[in-house]
Amino acid sequence: MSAPAGFGKTTLLTEWVETDAATRFAWVTLDPGDVEPVRLWTHVIAAIAQRESAVGGRSLEALRSNPDRVVDAALPVLIDELAEGAGDLVVILDDFHRAETSEINAQITVFLRYRPSRVQLVISTRSDPALGVARLRASGDLVEVRAASLRFDDAELSRFFDGSGVTGLSPLDQHRLAERTGGWPAPLRLAALLMPEKDREPFIESFTGGSRQVVDCLTREVLDLLEPRTRDFLLQVSVLDWFNGALCDAVQERTVVALLADQVFGLTALVSGLSFIVAFGPGQGHHQLLRRTLSDRYGRKPVLVAGWLVAIPVPLLLIWAPSWGWVVFANVLLGVNQGLTWSTTVIMKIDLVGPARRGRAMGFNEAAGYGALALTAMATGYLAQTYGLRPTPFYLGIAFVALGLGLSAFAVKETRDHARFEAANHVNRHDHLHGGRTTRQIFWLTSVKERALSAASRAGLVNNLNDGLAWGVFPILFASRGLSITQIGVLAGIYPAMWGIGQLLAGGLSDRLGRKWLIAVGMWVQAVGIAVVALGTTFAVWAVAAAVIGAGTAMVYPTLLAAIGDVAHPAWRARSVGVYRLWRDSGFAVGALLVGIVADATTLVAAIWVVAAITAASGVVVAIRMFETLGHHASTTPGVGQVPAG
Repeated sequence: MSAPAGFGKTTLLTEWVETDAATRFAWVTLDPGDVEPVRLWTHVIAAIAQRESAVGGRSLEALRSNPDRVVDAALPVLIDELAEGAGDLVVILDDFHRAETSEINAQITVFLRYRPSRVQLVISTRSDPALGVARLRASGDLVEVRAASLRFDDAELSRFFDGSGVTGLSPLDQHRLAERTGGWPAPLRLAALLMPEKDREPFIESFTGGSRQVVDCLTREVLDLLEPRTRDFLLQVSVLDWFNGALCDAVQERTVVALLADQVFGLTALVSGLSFIVAFGPGQGHHQLLRRTLSDRYGRKPVLVAGWLVAIPVPLLLIWAPSWGWVVFANVLLGVNQGLTWSTTVIMKIDLVGPARRGRAMGFNEAAGYGALALTAMATGYLAQTYGLRPTPFYLGIAFVALGLGLSAFAVKETRDHARFEAANHVNRHDHLHGGRTTRQIFWLTSVKERALSAASRAGLVNNLNDGLAWGVFPILFASRGLSITQIGVLAGIYPAMWGIGQLLAGGLSDRLGRKWLIAVGMWVQAVGIAVVALGTTFAVWAVAAAVIGAGTAMVYPTLLAAIGDVAHPAWRARSVGVYRLWRDSGFAVGALLVGIVADATTLVAAIWVVAAITAASGVVVAIRMFETLGHHASTTPGVGQVPAG
């Protein structure tokens, strides 16, 4: 039985014990001291001995005589004693999360494997233990009860309020409370205790995660029960992003950070907030624009190397941060790193390949990055589940920084001369796109005036609005429906995996079929996938939806960059791409704020529907406003984009 605090696990087990007189129960409530195996098994054996007198003598002696050999000395004796008994016996380990270690898990796994069939083991915990239960699940011998089963639905909530003496509450008001709390029993009980007899509408409206009573309840029932180190860690990261694109787009964020409030606090998006995503977008967007100006003036490689130098202390700061200020500083460095490195390779590939292969180059570049993101999302989900939130998952960040810096310094070559050669042979078809534009004029053209550039900027913003939704909201939704962190990690990996693989095809396809309709259709495909997430209720459906969203994003992502490269003059192309990415990456903040506001006013699912509608509308805007950019510019020299030999 796995669910966050306040879901009634102990209450449910207590009712079972009190109402099932035919079954014998051995109950052990664990505490942090039970991480010591001898102490844990002493309590277990003593609890069983209270129900079966034949158990305990030999097994306790074996445990005390061989304290370092629980698995091969004490457990076999205990299992033999249990095999000699008769009748059903249920061993309950309540609050298992308080004493869980890899050693304890291994011992419990052995007990499960060799226990007599008459003995059942019930584990009540706040997070899934790493037990070897695949065989039991496959044979149908494992019953799993999760948060989704313990949440109150509308019918249960009606009976709950009636039983709590709250009468006259309309079904609509009950439903609103259920939506605001995610069906979480603890705050619903608090709502029942505080519910006024009259004028209930203001109370229901104000019953949110910011309410003083809710905060007091969370502090008493959740925060105060955590270890000081864990509590400090949660306070540091509750409003801040940890890793972003330059270090494989959040070594941990896409799987873990959005779940912290839900898995540890038992909160929904309403009270956990999406501010860590708000912090992500604008910072990286403004540094993108700065980086483009620097790369036009000083070259690409120096900017790339400088960005990776800035990243060196980031994973170390996040591992050892003793206070929130350290994490804030690390986030500033990450914003600089993102702005100086992630898209430098984009403009370098545009420099190298020329217009005929621009889409394919963007596809390869983005596929490499988001393929790595997919693998990292899955890997960090596993690492966080197995080893905790830090430091282990962030060791990947150290490796990424070292590899990125080494390749940038010793393997990458300067490409600015390729762009200069293309500019010298460039034929301009429109007077307003000449090479003598200032940075201010380039910003206005890319943001508003030029039809294709501005349409691409808006589509990019909506695309990353969707990515922010997948990053910050989907994990909370999936967790609220009972998925484990590992399952959520898989879903978080499917989306960028399809995105990354699909770009290999979409980029080259845009070189043959054109940019405009691939972008428009890609936005519509994303909208369909987002709608399926809103409608879905199972892991399989959400996996399909994640793949559909990834496919739509793959159609859009490299093609938008290629379209910017088609239209912008080579002399200021880097700055135009910077403006585009400023708007695109601002989509993270816009999406987080929009979803947060809509979810607060309605529900998470309603917020997802709003984003689906915006995405579909964005495809319509592209179809109407953007012209076909493929072949928009010409060159007087064949093979433009490559510096001639000599």
